[in-house]
Amino acid sequence: LSELGQPSYRARQVWEWVYRHGVRDFAAMTNLPKSLRESLAARATFTAVRPAEEARDDESAKWLLELERGGRVEAAKLASEEGYAACLSTQVGCAVGCVFCASGARGLERNLTAGEIVGQLFALGVADVKSIVFMGIGEPFHNYDALLTALRRLSDARGLALSPARMTVSTSGVVPALRRFGDERLRTHLAVSLNATDDQLRARLMPGAARYSLAEIIAACRAYVRASGRRVTFAYVLLAGLNDTDADAHRLVRLLRGLTCHVNLIPYNPVAQADFHTPSRARVRAFGAVLRQAGIETTVRFTKGRGIDAACGQLRLRAS
Repeated sequence: LSELGQPSYRARQVWEWVYRHGVRDFAAMTNLPKSLRESLAARATFTAVRPAEEARDDESAKWLLELERGGRVEAAKLASEEGYAACLSTQVGCAVGCVFCASGARGLERNLTAGEIVGQLFALGVADVKSIVFMGIGEPFHNYDALLTALRRLSDARGLALSPARMTVSTSGVVPALRRFGDERLRTHLAVSLNATDDQLRARLMPGAARYSLAEIIAACRAYVRASGRRVTFAYVLLAGLNDTDADAHRLVRLLRGLTCHVNLIPYNPVAQADFHTPSRARVRAFGAVLRQAGIETTVRFTKGRGIDAACGQLRLRAS
């Protein structure tokens, strides 16, 4: 708008039309001069993200989204007691390559722009969304600057005004970004995927995250807590017979001792290309009991969206 010789308040007007009122047609922005509306319509579009396919079950929905700049991602809305949680992607593909996760099966194609990240929420529909989790396709901290721009747009008081306290960023543990994120003071929740209690198994399960040791990741998480004053949630996918023993649980207790944190246990959600199994409910309870007895707040993530491949670890580009 500045390039068009417009005063700064015109930018605020357009912003509010887009983010507060959800308007996608310049002609409908009635407090702008007609000549400006026509000029904007000739220069810009609102078609960065378009739904291509949709799948639903009784409580969740998943969309395959086409991106105007090329590529496709998936996003989901998962039911909760308060409304829906929107699960958004940050990349086309993923470089971490977790062997139990479908999202990185094709590797990384490119980062999303901040507009493409935010655009997913508009494509899903914002009216019934009460929280946002950046746990879709991609490693959010591999696309750090676009992620932060998206977080700030979503929480801007002049627009959607979504509380940062209702947003969660999930990472495999990118140490420099973890340390940087604590200094942002965004009040956003942080979830770090561990999934193993020794570096050898973690490198096998999460080959693209093997650059940083568990000791380095935990140290960065401690620095995050000191800088932000917020606790860290550790996600731990339980794989039967591989990382779900009492010995694993006791090693996890030692890793996290003295750290302000919460552990979210995730019984494995099956994906087609991975030969893993979901632990029994008794094994999940026993693992959690070891953590709770050590004073670590622990929950088990109830499966949402498994029937439409929208549960944790199941998002994947299915169309060619």
